Amino acid sequence: MAGKIGPSGLEARLERIRLNYMKLVEKAKVDNMKSLRDLEKKVVEEEEDLKNKQERERRDFEIKMLKEKYALKERHLQEKNNADKKAAKRLKQAEDFIENINPSSGNEKSPEEIRTELECPVCYKEMKPPVNIWQCAQGHPVCQPCHARPEIRHCPTCRQKIVGRATLV
Repeated sequence: MAGKIGPSGLEARLERIRLNYMKLVEKAKVDNMKSLRDLEKKVVEEEEDLKNKQERERRDFEIKMLKEKYALKERHLQEKNNADKKAAKRLKQAEDFIENINPSSGNEKSPEEIRTELECPVCYKEMKPPVNIWQCAQGHPVCQPCHARPEIRHCPTCRQKIVGRATLV
């Protein structure tokens, strides 16, 4: 009877198989629960890492935007200062021009002084009608024939550009 197992031996063997199966199922449940907890823990850690990374990137972006904002403000301030300097320079030129056109009434000039003011600094001829008179922003005169010469594009007195005809002389 070595190869045959009786009904009670068979039941004992089935009972052992059932117990082993139950242990395996219980072990699988425990392993599954442990894996689930590990997975949940990993998900929470990854979410925290993602939140931290997003927060760092947000702060870096805000810092970059602030730097760009301050650089833009600095550039605008510089441009404004440059524009103010240019405006002040133009204002000074306009004031000098007006001062040259409207001399003080207390400084009456002799006919000789007036004659020298109406003398062309290029050809030294007296500028009297019908000669047109051209002038720079400072009010220095140049006669029409000299102004028509191609080499005379700037005032020979102050080297500024000749801007137009004199209308007050």
